[in-house]
Amino acid sequence: MQSEQQLPIYLEWSYFSIDETEQQMEFHLVYQGELTSSGNRNKHTPLKDSIRLYLSNQLENVWKTKKPLTFLTKQIPKLAERFPFNEKHYVPMIQKEVGLSCALDILLLRGDLGGPIVSGDLDGRIKTLIDALRLPVLGESVSHGGAPLVYCLLEDDKLVSEIKVTADHLFATPEQVIECPKTNLSGGLKDIPRHVLVLIHVKIKGEFSVPASLLDKRN
Repeated sequence: MQSEQQLPIYLEWSYFSIDETEQQMEFHLVYQGELTSSGNRNKHTPLKDSIRLYLSNQLENVWKTKKPLTFLTKQIPKLAERFPFNEKHYVPMIQKEVGLSCALDILLLRGDLGGPIVSGDLDGRIKTLIDALRLPVLGESVSHGGAPLVYCLLEDDKLVSEIKVTADHLFATPEQVIECPKTNLSGGLKDIPRHVLVLIHVKIKGEFSVPASLLDKRN
């Protein structure tokens, strides 16, 4: 039987801590909508891709506004060619070849007020969110149509060095949080128990550069 915990809950996973003295870039991502646990039966749930597409425009705006990414935007078409999946191409910001990693500080506000949260359920929800931040993997459900270019945070979820999570109740109704209640690609927002508001603080460690595999292809 899984243990229950009272909110707020503070969780932390640290593989190696980011050195504050090294070069970093920081920004925030926001997600609002349904967030369910990613158990063994649902590891390829379409929800992951729905969240991935929800965050794509935000990450595209990061590329356009945050230095030094702004100096690398001309390489996006070539970079996307390296990451095809089904009918789309993907642009991961944090890549193995460049040697980047990131720390995530996640505030998860949830609307299900029926009692204390089960710790395993929280772990599963965070797993769904992390999976949505990376490239899709073989066997994963992805949507057809829409933009042919999708921006992702991670090439691989192993590039996350540190995760901190604060989970608490969401007391606001969905309509109070956003003016136009649309949260995902499946339709209008519904006031359902699994509705969450997530704020993700991303801190990237390392120096952004053009991957070596693209150096010979630069225009």
